[in-house]
Amino acid sequence: MARAGVGRILAVGLLGLGLTVLAACATPASSDRMSIGAGDSAPPASGSMGDHAFRVGRVSGGAATSVIGLSEVSDDALRAALGASLRNLGYLADDQTKASLVIDTDLVGLDRPVAALDPVLIFVPIDLTVTVRIHYTVTRAAGGPPLFDDIVATTGTATASDAATPAGRVRKANEAAIRLNIVAFLQRFAARRGA
Repeated sequence: MARAGVGRILAVGLLGLGLTVLAACATPASSDRMSIGAGDSAPPASGSMGDHAFRVGRVSGGAATSVIGLSEVSDDALRAALGASLRNLGYLADDQTKASLVIDTDLVGLDRPVAALDPVLIFVPIDLTVTVRIHYTVTRAAGGPPLFDDIVATTGTATASDAATPAGRVRKANEAAIRLNIVAFLQRFAARRGA
């Protein structure tokens, strides 16, 4: 009888450990889920400076996601998300060699809640928030001073209904923060440059 009790305790303990390990496995942010579409932001005015004018230049500051850490945003994922967003809204040049504007980005901050690494949180459905700061620089392809040179900060939040595990909520919050950041950049660029 005592052996059966120890076996059950061991089984429950191993199940709990397995769930904790599973919850701690981070996955990278997806470029598809960081991209914005036509309903998320206004397209450039026809014939304006931003209308089919951009190409994505240098993208830096991102990092690969470690399986045992928190979700990250890689340079490649940010490049793909920015390019798709610009294409979806009509900002991206149809022929990259004929683009009149170059956008460079540097992901200067990705503030994620380290509390998400706490194994107890697998059982607590709290919202998790991520703040992202991206430095955007827009220059003419022919050269010259920047037309836009600013850091854009945005915050994304994910709830337990978005993802069951804390690691999943951090990834979803990363993706939301990047989407909101691209929207905020385009709004600021349009306001300053009449795009």
